[in-house]
Amino acid sequence: MIAGTTTTFYDDVVHNGAEFKVNNGAQAVFFGSYSGAGSFTGTGELVFAGDLMPGNSPALVGVQGDLTLLPSTVTTMELGGRARGSQYDAFDVGTSLSLAGALDVVLVNLGGGVFAPQAGDSFDLFSASTISGSFGTRSFAALGPNLTWNLAYLTDAVGTTDVVRLSVTAVPEPETWLMMFVGLGLVGGLVRRKLPD
Repeated sequence: MIAGTTTTFYDDVVHNGAEFKVNNGAQAVFFGSYSGAGSFTGTGELVFAGDLMPGNSPALVGVQGDLTLLPSTVTTMELGGRARGSQYDAFDVGTSLSLAGALDVVLVNLGGGVFAPQAGDSFDLFSASTISGSFGTRSFAALGPNLTWNLAYLTDAVGTTDVVRLSVTAVPEPETWLMMFVGLGLVGGLVRRKLPD
């Protein structure tokens, strides 16, 4: 338990215990790499400055208080399927989440081969009461043909951002784009011919 002060961890930390408590007004700062599936209780603040690799993996990591990622943080999230927490890494933050640094998304093999996301798949990587900032750099695993990643910061009804969602969308093939442009050109020509002199 951390109470009433800032405790700094310079070495690498693996947290697979049932609880890591940071009391209100206290702060835990991690300069080394951090990994593990353990939860964080207490309404204090967690600050990550090094490599952040939740899960064992994957896992859903609960943070009761605040979570802050610094510009030096490299957050690696593993996707091995579509089930949140059991097949891909995720964070649930009870209060505020401040984003910065790099996001690295990798695909993993949970027993049936390396996961291959499809169009329409989505992954809620972070949820929080409020989210500020964004990732400065992003690195995503390669997808299949005509697929692309989309990272969105979703807001709720009162205007605060509460979910960071990664999704996969289909990209039209070049032939499809060409047909669309040709079709638009034909429509434009017909409209022009119907206009009065």
